[in-house]
Amino acid sequence: MNLHPSWVSVTNCSRSYNTVLSGQEECDFAAGGWQFGCLLTTDHIWDAFTILTLLDYNERKGTCLQVLQTGDQRTRFKDVMVAQTASTAFDLFTANAVIFRGWNQHLREKW
Repeated sequence: MNLHPSWVSVTNCSRSYNTVLSGQEECDFAAGGWQFGCLLTTDHIWDAFTILTLLDYNERKGTCLQVLQTGDQRTRFKDVMVAQTASTAFDLFTANAVIFRGWNQHLREKW
């Protein structure tokens, strides 16, 4: 039960983190020449959501997530997501076909 309702979005998530937790005011790594900073962007959140979803899917399937280490971060997971979607759709189709056959057999026996 969620007793603390809030408006949750990728933008609000990054904005909340940057306002409360980033510590950007105390340590500005980017100003010091380091390529990474303390600020969380919406791209970071979408990437994390994508990666965690793919890892969870592969863990449930008992497989390893294999992704190319080249290319743009936005597109490197596209092929894996397409394959996962196709596999999930096939699993749902197969499960529904089994249920339908079982229900069909049940109706034949009943009538």
